[in-house]
Amino acid sequence: DTTVAATYARSGTTITITSNGHGLNNDDTIIADFTSGGATNGWYTVANKTTNTFEVTDTASGTISAGATLRYMGRMCSS
Repeated sequence: DTTVAATYARSGTTITITSNGHGLNNDDTIIADFTSGGATNGWYTVANKTTNTFEVTDTASGTISAGATLRYMGRMCSS
């Protein structure tokens, strides 16, 4: 698996990650290292995926403006 750099925003516990052409599917698992903005590092399940974005649910709540950065590695578990 490859580590990918991306950006994100958080509203409440919902983190929306922007990663062009990410290739993930709903229910895939990623491990995320949030390098700015303060979201919680850890394992997440992909939800609400589109071509260039997907959502994960943080254990913490709050607002983080768009453009915060992370690195993630995905494990494609679903079809």
